[in-house]
Amino acid sequence: MDIRVESTRNTNPLHGRNMNQLVFALMLSAFCLAAIRAAQAQDRAIEAPVDSQDPVIVLDYTGGFRRPDPPGFSRTPFLRIYGDGRLITGQNAPEHPVHELQLSSEELQELLTFAIKDQSFLELDSQTLKMLIEKVPNRIQIMDAGTTEITVRTTEETHTVGVYALALIVKQMDFIRGLVQLHAIERRLKSLHTLAAVGRESAEQLVEEANKFLATNHSDLPTDLSLHDLAWSSKTGPNMRIAFTRGKTEQHGAFSVTIEQDSAKSTVSINVQKQ
Repeated sequence: MDIRVESTRNTNPLHGRNMNQLVFALMLSAFCLAAIRAAQAQDRAIEAPVDSQDPVIVLDYTGGFRRPDPPGFSRTPFLRIYGDGRLITGQNAPEHPVHELQLSSEELQELLTFAIKDQSFLELDSQTLKMLIEKVPNRIQIMDAGTTEITVRTTEETHTVGVYALALIVKQMDFIRGLVQLHAIERRLKSLHTLAAVGRESAEQLVEEANKFLATNHSDLPTDLSLHDLAWSSKTGPNMRIAFTRGKTEQHGAFSVTIEQDSAKSTVSINVQKQ
C-alpha cells in the first residue's frame, strides 16, 4: 500500500520574509515604547515631601579627629534642605554661625534632578564603593579623616551614601565613577552652604567680579564661573574670604579664585591659584 504524505509547509518564499518583517516591527515598537517611557521618567519631576519636619537632603561629616562637644551643645548636620526650599547650615561648634537660605521650587527640583538623575545617587551604595576602594593596589592610607554622608529623601524612598575621606580619595581614584558622582553632589551642596553664608546678592556680584578678573589676567582660564562653583567662605576678623573652584578638564587644569572682602564688602584682594 502506498502512503502519500503531503507537506503543509508554506512554500511561498515571501512567507518567511513577511514573518521576519513582522517580528522586527514588533521589536522596534517595543523598543520605541521603552524609549518613550524612559524619556517620560527622565522628564518627570521628583517628588519631595513638603510638609514633613524631616529634611529631604542632608550633607554631613561624621567621625574624624575633633574635640568633644562642650556640655549642653549638640552639633547639627553641615547642611539641611527641606521640602519647602528652606536651607539651614549646621554647627560643628557653638561659635559657628547658622545661616539660612530660601530655594525656589525650581531650584530644589533642579538640585534633586542633578543628584538623582544626572549623578545616579539612588544607584550608589556605600559598601560597594568601599569594596571598590579597597581593591585599588598601593592606595595612600588616610588617617583621622571624616566620612562624607549624603542623604536624599523623596516621597518614595530615603537613601544614604557615605564614603570615608571622599574629597581626598576621589583625587586618587577618579576612575571610580561612583566616587566622582558622589563628590559632584557634595560640591554642589557645599556651594549652597557657601551661598547661604555669603548671601545671594553678594555672591552674584562676586561671580561677576571673579569672571572679569580672569578675563583680564588669565586668558588661559574660563570666564564662566557661576554660583555652582562657590567652594567655601571663612571670616577672619572683619574680613571675609570667598573661594570659587573648578576641577580639571581637557582644556585647563584645576584652579581656584579667592576673593577677600572687608566689612564694607569692598574687595581687598583677588588671588588665582592653579593646580
